[in-house]
Amino acid sequence: MSEARSGTPVDLDSLVARAREGDSEAFGALYDAYVDRIYRYLRLRTGDPLEAEDLTEQVFIRAWHAIDRFQQRDRPFVAWLYAIASNAVVDYFRARRREEPLDQALVDPAPAHDPLVASELASRRQVLAKAIRQLPPEQQQIVILRFVEGLSVAEVAAIIGKREGNIRVIQHRALAALRRLLDGVVER
Repeated sequence: MSEARSGTPVDLDSLVARAREGDSEAFGALYDAYVDRIYRYLRLRTGDPLEAEDLTEQVFIRAWHAIDRFQQRDRPFVAWLYAIASNAVVDYFRARRREEPLDQALVDPAPAHDPLVASELASRRQVLAKAIRQLPPEQQQIVILRFVEGLSVAEVAAIIGKREGNIRVIQHRALAALRRLLDGVVER
């Protein structure tokens, strides 16, 4: 069970089954359950809120057209959506032939009431975002999915199409690289 944006409990498996049979209301409920997560992921990957909105729309249109081919046993529905979103990002950057920027608002915690604390938090987020941008795209994606989106290793593996052990290795390398990059910033 999960909750829709309205806070109402939702049985996602039954919604997926109904959506696979062509029930647009069930798909609408799935949209409500996941749109914010997919948008946030796309915003972090593109760095552009308007592009993220457009890509989010494309992801759900693609999902609606392919829902009848979705197999629950292969991977969870949310992993399937993230895989579609990941492919949309690849297509987006391929069409624009530029590096993948990372949004400056990497993680947006509750606003600090003290201006000095707020300034320090903003500065730290900028340093972290800059360091993450220096990672290879696959490492960026894993760091975002694991630590910003809060997905499990199994979910990330399903999204990226690699084994859990491979995800752990790539994550370990990404975190080691981030540590080296951030140590260099702190030492200055």
